[in-house]
Amino acid sequence: MLDALTSAGLSDVVAVVTRYFGGVLLGAGGLTRAYRGAVAEAIAVARPRTLVLRRLLEVRLDYAAAASLEAQARRRGWAVLDADYAADVGLRLGVPQSEEPELGALVAELTAGSAVVTRGALDYLAEE
Repeated sequence: MLDALTSAGLSDVVAVVTRYFGGVLLGAGGLTRAYRGAVAEAIAVARPRTLVLRRLLEVRLDYAAAASLEAQARRRGWAVLDADYAADVGLRLGVPQSEEPELGALVAELTAGSAVVTRGALDYLAEE
């Protein structure tokens, strides 16, 4: 089972095969092939996702700049996680740590320094 996972280039994965028949008709080699085959079939239909370490940030800004920031974020490949529309707009973004200064510069440019950026934790997010 582990060989099927590693040969597919997967990591941080768990595979469980449940055996309902307790007999020994397959033998040790047959059981090994059956378990490996079950995992290989599951891998064939699975949709693997790559997780990337991102800094979670919340940007509070006015409506006029929110659409521009959201469009720029998507164009740069930053994860737009959530948007809260109230008196102002709160955008939750997932940004690679190395691109935090770029986000800060973009936010300052779009809002003339009026936006508030709150840094959150680091988290693994699915790559889009």
